[in-house]
Amino acid sequence: MTDLYAYKDPAVTAEQREKVRGRLYTMLLESLMRHHECLRQGHGLPFSALATVPSTSGRVGPHPLEFMLGMFDPAIRRARVSYIGPTGLDAVARRIFDPSRFRANRNQVGGRHVLLLEDTWVSGGRTQSVAAALKAAGAARVSVVTLGRELKPSYGPTREYLRTHEQRPFDPAICPVTGQRHQ
Repeated sequence: MTDLYAYKDPAVTAEQREKVRGRLYTMLLESLMRHHECLRQGHGLPFSALATVPSTSGRVGPHPLEFMLGMFDPAIRRARVSYIGPTGLDAVARRIFDPSRFRANRNQVGGRHVLLLEDTWVSGGRTQSVAAALKAAGAARVSVVTLGRELKPSYGPTREYLRTHEQRPFDPAICPVTGQRHQ
């Protein structure tokens, strides 16, 4: 999780940030190479648009994950999703499911299978809101790839989940679509 915070932290030196971004880029590339067919076949429609979940914290400029979009074929359309507010929400309020907070351009996503990149999944509310906004703008399908999942045992539902589910080390060979191991 340290890398998922450091890659966008302005207090981290540019040199350190580039090293972290390189590790994240490599991790995403390896995962997509391993599981691309299952992701594609699972939806029957090849990816034809890419988007990132925009920041809702007030950070200006492009989302730091956008540097990863360069790994994809330039023929795959880049779709910009905008956060339209409200501003000034605390971290908990920003994570509530509310697709009306986001806007996507119908010309960029209409009829397309959008691959939505997210850096950290905490509650899922923001990512699911963006996916719903993409669908409302006409996306035929939306698939989400998340780089990391933050589980806080102090949060009641997470504590219950951890209590009732077997904890295993992360294995990048386990397919996120099928649950099967790919070599």
